[in-house]
Amino acid sequence: MVKKNAVIITIFLLLYIMFSRNTVSEIVGGASNTNNEYKTEDVSRKINIDLNPEKFSDHYIDRVTTFINLRSNNGEIVFLGDSLIEICEWSELFNNPSIKNRGISGDTTYGVLNRLEEITIVKPSKIFMMLGINDIGKCRTTQSIIEDYEKILNKIKENSPNTKVYVHSVLPINKEKFTTHTKVEEILDLNNSLNKLCVKLKVEYINLYPLFVVADNKLNPQYTTAGIHLNGDGYLIWKEAIKRFV
Repeated sequence: MVKKNAVIITIFLLLYIMFSRNTVSEIVGGASNTNNEYKTEDVSRKINIDLNPEKFSDHYIDRVTTFINLRSNNGEIVFLGDSLIEICEWSELFNNPSIKNRGISGDTTYGVLNRLEEITIVKPSKIFMMLGINDIGKCRTTQSIIEDYEKILNKIKENSPNTKVYVHSVLPINKEKFTTHTKVEEILDLNNSLNKLCVKLKVEYINLYPLFVVADNKLNPQYTTAGIHLNGDGYLIWKEAIKRFV
């Protein structure tokens, strides 16, 4: 009986060692993968995304690889964009667990274009998108931003044709609280061009700008602490403006 138990214990230990080695190998392999193709455990969900650390921040790579490994369901609602999207707890704000936050602080139109396949692969029912302020901050022209926007919208239409897309205007900033070389005119020009693009592509444009602006085209200090991001009261204003679409 003792001999039999020893054999069982030996077999168990061998299986444990084999399993542990495979698990460690998978973890190390996954962590070091910064090539164009990010492989998940689910072979059917291979995503072609550039994760070159020379092009994108650690935060961008961390967020994107996390998104890829989450198990989103078809038909969910996606909020897509930069820090203004990432900061808010949208599913709780709308009391809707089907809402997914796909915001990344510092993201740009070309950053979203790069990672868009992760969004469209699950065929969301709706996408609410806000982008552009970081592009302006990187001294990109309105034309180059709009060109990326058009690629994003066309790619969504191609890969997830039943998805309803809502494009938000860029919000004002408050230079009394936030130091930046971004000009008011650049924001207004981008919003005007975004509106025209949405008309052209028959996409819903949601103009939030007037709801948050005060004299001299400044972001209302009532809705911001740092002059560029929104506080909780600001997100309640945003919610009221779009709840009929959500």
